[in-house]
Amino acid sequence: SSDREGERGGRAKSSVQRSLTADAGCQVRRIRACITLEQMRVSWNKTETPIIRALTFINRPRVAVQRRVTLMRSDSNLPSVGVEVLFNGSEEAFASSTRCLLHVHGGGFVSMTPKGHDDYLRHWAIQTGVPVFSIDYKKAPEFPYPYAIEECFDVYRQIRETNGGCLGLEGWTNTADGTSKAPLHIVGIGDSAGGNIVT
Repeated sequence: SSDREGERGGRAKSSVQRSLTADAGCQVRRIRACITLEQMRVSWNKTETPIIRALTFINRPRVAVQRRVTLMRSDSNLPSVGVEVLFNGSEEAFASSTRCLLHVHGGGFVSMTPKGHDDYLRHWAIQTGVPVFSIDYKKAPEFPYPYAIEECFDVYRQIRETNGGCLGLEGWTNTADGTSKAPLHIVGIGDSAGGNIVT
């Protein structure tokens, strides 16, 4: 008889859990159906708020080279694009780099920036010893598809044509001895929407 009571109690708990889970699922679907672009951006960009940035500052990995470079587009009628540059080494070592990571961040094509991915990008710069370039592409709906893809490809093309010179690398000539440099090895990486752009 105590086994039967335990079974009934377990079934009752299971029934309550299913009911609560179903209610939560309905609420989530209702919210997702009504969420605005601004609500999504606020939620996804929360790591970029001054309070969160201040709280995470202590644990944020430090890199020696950190700056933002602005590149003009090949079509001068289009707005320029920002690229975050991270490197853990001297300016000389940065300039003479022969490899780099070209990062395109996620965010559903509508939100986030490289700053939201700052922690792991810094870790990559430290662990790989190569420059990390993260493109701050324009977002939809202000810049509709395929704008972000074309903008990122334009940045990639400029890096290829200048052998990284457009982002502060030596370019096609070694500054130490004036000899020609081999083409820069670029590894394209991205998450979510950024992964879509990279591929």
